[in-house]
Amino acid sequence: MARVLLVEDDRVLRRCLRTILEAGAFQVEEASDLREAVCEMSEKRFDLIVTDYVLSPRQSGLALMSVVKTLRPPPPVILISGANDTGIERIARDSGVHTFLAKPFDPDTFLATCCQALI
Repeated sequence: MARVLLVEDDRVLRRCLRTILEAGAFQVEEASDLREAVCEMSEKRFDLIVTDYVLSPRQSGLALMSVVKTLRPPPPVILISGANDTGIERIARDSGVHTFLAKPFDPDTFLATCCQALI
């Protein structure tokens, strides 16, 4: 069972994504902001990290990449965003993000993207 760190500041969306991941047989840990995410990553090993691009008006999920790159081996990161912007997607890929997924997306696409990231 793959362990996923889900970083999302919107409680309702975090709950929905968790439900989808658990239905796909993932073990899910949650964080609502960067501080919680970094704490989780320092205490536990994850096979995949799913993070929102905008975690609050002043926090970006991309900020996690500096911590992820120090992990051995670094898990793949899926960055989700409500902004379907090729500039953000390019920055994400340049930062080492495995997959950029624009909202809205359907549950099957999200789950398939998570499974594909682990291959």
